[in-house]
Amino acid sequence: MAVTDETKYDHRTTKYPTQRTSTQSSITIFAKGITSWAKLAKWAKWTKSAGINLHNWNSRCLALACLASASLCSSGPLHWHAALFGLIRALPPLFDILGYHAGQTGQTMPNRPKIIAIVPAYNEAPAIAEVVTHLCALLDESGAPMLAQVIVADNNSNDDTGLHAAAAGATVVRETRQGYGYACMAGIRMAFDADILLFVDGDHSVEYREIGSLLAPLYSGADLVIGARRHVDSGAMTFPQRFGNALACSLARWLWRVPMTDLGPLRAITRPALLQIDMQDMTFGWTIEMQLRAFELGQQVVEVPVSLHCRLGHSKISGTIRGVVGAAIGIFAMIGRLWWRGYKKSRQIR
Repeated sequence: MAVTDETKYDHRTTKYPTQRTSTQSSITIFAKGITSWAKLAKWAKWTKSAGINLHNWNSRCLALACLASASLCSSGPLHWHAALFGLIRALPPLFDILGYHAGQTGQTMPNRPKIIAIVPAYNEAPAIAEVVTHLCALLDESGAPMLAQVIVADNNSNDDTGLHAAAAGATVVRETRQGYGYACMAGIRMAFDADILLFVDGDHSVEYREIGSLLAPLYSGADLVIGARRHVDSGAMTFPQRFGNALACSLARWLWRVPMTDLGPLRAITRPALLQIDMQDMTFGWTIEMQLRAFELGQQVVEVPVSLHCRLGHSKISGTIRGVVGAAIGIFAMIGRLWWRGYKKSRQIR
């Protein structure tokens, strides 16, 4: 039987009903790409807000499984979007393995956590070498070095603080922006793979033998440990320091109903807890923001009694009127901002 033109036309339309033009295919690929990236953004946002921390072997298995499934899916040309989605789901655990996880508190500490000391310093040339030397000499119960690294955050000093610190064995990072919080953050960025971060002032005023006792609660589940200055040498704290510290802690106890007695700069915190706090203040409000935010987030905060000796060199804060006023403004302004933010949230819930 002869094949007519009409039959040929019907045959072509029946055989190829799903063929698309190159323009249609491009539009489809673009739309699926936008959808996949939207999933990535949503996943990343959810991961951060949920405070997920999969820093264990489960996260590694999940990442490998996601990558394997993505590779299998990508073998078929029609399933490229499935492969992309597999890679997207693998990103959070992969970031976690690399140390970029959002953080989750209350985790069991590894048997030998990596502890890194951060020493913010501004014009501490007379004392910084002693500080670094004593920190590097600390040993744990097994006789091994207690600290994996000592980082001195030189806050734009105009003396030889950085040179003395490096000569004593510290890793020196320079932060040109003036502020206690800026210096601490510079050290934190350098200590990206630490399990525990220990903050020590660079004025040689702490009792280094007490650092082991300060770290101990972190092994039992604590998130933040504050060295509460109980044994203070004569002249180690000025009257403005004592009065401001007592007033700030009294306000915190009254407004937040929390057991806070000191804003001691000697403190240790787990990395997940620090990431969850998400520090914002970069000046004098750094210490009290860390403590109050930890309480607000339900973290376990512990105070350990420590000693305080007279510092070496001249204090740039308590030793000047400008420093005292600036510290007072920074601390009490932070208390006011955190209380007001909490008050607004409570009104919205009602």
